[in-house]
Amino acid sequence: MKLVRFFLVITIAGFAVFSASPTLAASLQSSSYELANPVFGTQLSISTNQDSVGPVISSDGPTVTELTSNTAVITWKTDKASTSSVAYGTSTKYGQQTGGSDLTTTHSVTVGSLKPEQLYHYQVISTDSFGTQGASTDHTFTTTAELGITTIKISQISYDYALVTFSTGGFTTATIDYGTTTKYGKTAVSTSSAQSTDHAVELKGLTAGTDYHVRIIAKDDKDNTQTSSDFSFSTIPAPSFTSLSVVSINPNQINVVTRTNTATSIVVHYKVLDGPGLSTATDLTSANNDYNANHSLTLGELFGQTTYQYYAVATDQQGHQVTSATKTFVTLTDTQKPEITDLKVVTSTSGNQLIITATWKTNKPTKGSASYAPKNNPSKSTDVDGSADYSVNHTIISPGLSPATPYTFTAKSVDPYNNNQTADISFVTPKLNKSILQLLLDTFTNSFGWLQKLFAK
Repeated sequence: MKLVRFFLVITIAGFAVFSASPTLAASLQSSSYELANPVFGTQLSISTNQDSVGPVISSDGPTVTELTSNTAVITWKTDKASTSSVAYGTSTKYGQQTGGSDLTTTHSVTVGSLKPEQLYHYQVISTDSFGTQGASTDHTFTTTAELGITTIKISQISYDYALVTFSTGGFTTATIDYGTTTKYGKTAVSTSSAQSTDHAVELKGLTAGTDYHVRIIAKDDKDNTQTSSDFSFSTIPAPSFTSLSVVSINPNQINVVTRTNTATSIVVHYKVLDGPGLSTATDLTSANNDYNANHSLTLGELFGQTTYQYYAVATDQQGHQVTSATKTFVTLTDTQKPEITDLKVVTSTSGNQLIITATWKTNKPTKGSASYAPKNNPSKSTDVDGSADYSVNHTIISPGLSPATPYTFTAKSVDPYNNNQTADISFVTPKLNKSILQLLLDTFTNSFGWLQKLFAK
């Protein structure tokens, strides 16, 4: 309430009569004014502290001091303490308003929930303590592109390295926080120091076989930042064997079973350590080039009841190798006959001679030999010795066969324990083609054969 003292001056016939009028005082009472009973002879005046002029907004404002894809900070100054309010919208009709009721001459209002890359109109409004408003003219701003971190990919993972690539909705710089926990602890910077929408960050010096957490931080040229959620990956462990063993199948076959801590290819090296074939023992191999953590390789064509030594070499997809310890195994007692397969006989000529070359295979190391005989005279058999060494591949070469003659060829194989097997094959030798000299001699003989008979008498 404002206290107003009222002094009424009444003029009658040129004379001023001063009087106080309670009725007049009552009639001038309002919600803003209260008239006290005037004192006779005292000047009456009406006064009030109410300001009819609204706050004046400084000419250097309003200003958008911070701008992102979904927020804007608007600041301005007024010449008197007043509230802070911003009307805004996508047209001059605005439609939305936000602000605060504190009285101040320095104003700052954050407008939120905006759309990226959108033009907005706004007007600032300040109201003083008497309810008098001051407002700016219309201004505009356009929100930035959304920083949005997308298409995150962690690739080229090795023992100590990983590459993190991703995109942002606007031009930003990028860093990555990473570590073995979500506390991170280490930071890596984008390979490009310039602002971009496509980013690549290298993580170096990592520990093999370790789980890592990653968080991406993107920052635009106004220092607006966006942080991704947590991502994780594991570096590749250095290859190592977790188990290596053998499983016997039969006297001439075993399975080598390996397990590694990561996907690898496997090569098994083995050779006779004690038993038949020791004198000619060589380093044999069996391989599986598929990348797996579990492998089973069959070693065949082995000597029965023989000691072998073996070891395995594992190679991962990065080319790193690990070699197992050397172990031994003993094959089962062998009482089985060899199996002869792929028996073939091929004939050829050398001068006036017919030559046969016979080949066959066995399922285990054996010594090979052979015999052959004309079918019309089986008793006229020819024996042929083979190699003195044990082998699974056998070759016999023999000359002196008759032309145009059916033969039976018998292949023989015997293992170190006198388990033996034979196999037969039939073939016919070709006719011999006579040379020109032989044809002339035959013609001469046929023409002058009587001379030969004459001289024979």
